[in-house]
Amino acid sequence: MGSTCASSNANIYLEWWERNLVFSDDLLEYTQPLWLCYIDDIVFIWSDSSIKFFEFINKLNINDINLKVTAEIDSNTVNFLDIRIYRQYLRVKRLCSNTDDFKIEAKKLYWHFRDRGYSHNSQNLSVISSQKGL
Repeated sequence: MGSTCASSNANIYLEWWERNLVFSDDLLEYTQPLWLCYIDDIVFIWSDSSIKFFEFINKLNINDINLKVTAEIDSNTVNFLDIRIYRQYLRVKRLCSNTDDFKIEAKKLYWHFRDRGYSHNSQNLSVISSQKGL
């Protein structure tokens, strides 16, 4: 985005798109539990079937504003802001042979991520998910 106002224009454009298309009454049946975006990069959690997911993406791509959505599905990683986030806590759980070892290694990983600016809440969700085996 070359211009100094390009980010602002993209934010305004996508905010209008979200308000008038994504979260419109027409797409209410496709409501997501989490929807995050930064300029033109969006990540969301999908809790319905893959068929409904692709229906949703297709409906988003039927618009008059020349905006097309591409999508990726992966149960182990998330691509957002050109960064691939791995489910590290799940990896630690799989590598540890017992619960005590997992707790020790998870605590090390927790402080590793805290030192890099990750919040307690975001990590807490990862730990809970890994303990459930998700």
